[in-house]
Amino acid sequence: MSEPSIPVIFGCAGPELSSAEFDFFRSSNPIGFILFSPTPPHHTTPPTHTFSIIPPLINLLSNAGDALSSRSDKARESGERFRGAITISTAEQSRDGREGLLVQIQDNGTGVSPELSKKIFEAFVTTKPVGMGTGLGLMLSQRIIEEHQGTLELIQNENAGALFSVWLPREPRI
Repeated sequence: MSEPSIPVIFGCAGPELSSAEFDFFRSSNPIGFILFSPTPPHHTTPPTHTFSIIPPLINLLSNAGDALSSRSDKARESGERFRGAITISTAEQSRDGREGLLVQIQDNGTGVSPELSKKIFEAFVTTKPVGMGTGLGLMLSQRIIEEHQGTLELIQNENAGALFSVWLPREPRI
């Protein structure tokens, strides 16, 4: 397999994950951090909110990396082989007559229980061990996405892991 490519958000000339951010994610997950480059939408003009949505996307990637590390630790303890994967996909999607972009980040980590998924976007809710997370990342990420008239959702994954879906309108309503 060739080196993973760094996805270009919205398929435009900028912004991209910097090589330092990419190296952080790859080094923080020694078990096999895989990024699949999305097929970019045909639009080339970045939306007005491109730069401010990067922190929520980085948070989702960081959480996915943490889930892979946790699952890798469990696999190692039980003698199981595990190869972690994070998939990032993008697609154009209209909602309520508005053009937009759907970004999905999926991992094959430890996943989110159905009980926890009902409150995963509330403050101080975390899947991480005590002392490892504040439980604020997903709440703040959802708030930022909603400020841009978008949505952040957890879609229950039939396979192991988690699938988070971000939808953002191409143009904000005024």
